[in-house]
Amino acid sequence: MFKPLHFLFLLSLVAFSFCSAENSYPILTSIVTDNAKVFNQSQQEHLSKKLKTLEEKTTVQLVVVTVSSLNDETIESYALETFNQNKLGQKDVDNGVLILLSKQDRKVRIEVGYGLEHVLTDVVSSHIISDLMLPEFKNDNYYEGINQSTDKIIELINDPSLVEEYLQKSAETSLGVKIFKGIFILFGGGTILIVLWFSIQLLIEEVKGVIQMFFGLFTGKVSLLVFPALSFALSILSLMSFISVAGPIGLAFFLAFTMSILDSHFFENTPDIKGLIIYSIITIFLIIPVFIAFIKVLMDKKSSFSFSLTKSDEAYMERHFPSGGGSSDSSSSSSSSSSRSSDFSGGGGSSGGGGSSDSW
Repeated sequence: MFKPLHFLFLLSLVAFSFCSAENSYPILTSIVTDNAKVFNQSQQEHLSKKLKTLEEKTTVQLVVVTVSSLNDETIESYALETFNQNKLGQKDVDNGVLILLSKQDRKVRIEVGYGLEHVLTDVVSSHIISDLMLPEFKNDNYYEGINQSTDKIIELINDPSLVEEYLQKSAETSLGVKIFKGIFILFGGGTILIVLWFSIQLLIEEVKGVIQMFFGLFTGKVSLLVFPALSFALSILSLMSFISVAGPIGLAFFLAFTMSILDSHFFENTPDIKGLIIYSIITIFLIIPVFIAFIKVLMDKKSSFSFSLTKSDEAYMERHFPSGGGSSDSSSSSSSSSSRSSDFSGGGGSSGGGGSSDSW
């Protein structure tokens, strides 16, 4: 017999199980818990030894966790829950630090317990990530980035007086990079614009020639017999003019690529270059000229639609295509949890959300 209460109970149980599965966080089995498998055995052992030594000397728990995915959750909430559920740091001291790396999401965060927020401030954590982690992570050198950043964190924890010196050096480096980027953009962008302007003028002249060709075809001034050879000749010249425009555009992409090396957020999404080129050629040299030529015939009271099979208008051909090329008419117009036995347990600390995050 169907019982609504039993059905609601089962439905609630299923929903609870689903939510629990969706919001599961790593249970740390080691001070370096590598669920994403980004370290080899010797790398993991070296990191573990270094972090355990720090804990033995200072009681600070600096923990590294890697996951394959955040399961559509923000890295801030994921790191905070992982930190608090594993109780990182010592109770009533809250001297825990979590470095969380998500491989598929390409994100990393340093989560800091209350007791260390005066040393590893949000600004310090942000500089450690941008200076030491991201340059290595962009080349998939996860161990190098984590190893360097943990060295810096350990150095600052052991001697907090070095924080100001580190921030000053980091700021000077960032200022130098910003100045270099400004000069690079100014001169590189200016050169591109100048070359592009002259290239576009050449391209416009070739497009005018293509328009005149279609106008002549629609009005019988260019015969169907001559049209294939003429269109082939113009296509060669048009392609050359397009390449002259594509050159500075390619230079612009090179500029953007170079900027992406200096700034991981500058050029994150690479467009489909091949598709963009094909679409541009078809649009510039076929769709636009045919449309303009068609409208021109409609608006020209002296012209009407007609086609000639073999005879072309010699005066028209000589005026617009004297050498079979472009026009001379100037008037035309883009985690799973580990199942291994655990040799690690948190000391009972907690985090209030301090730290910094970034992506690469």
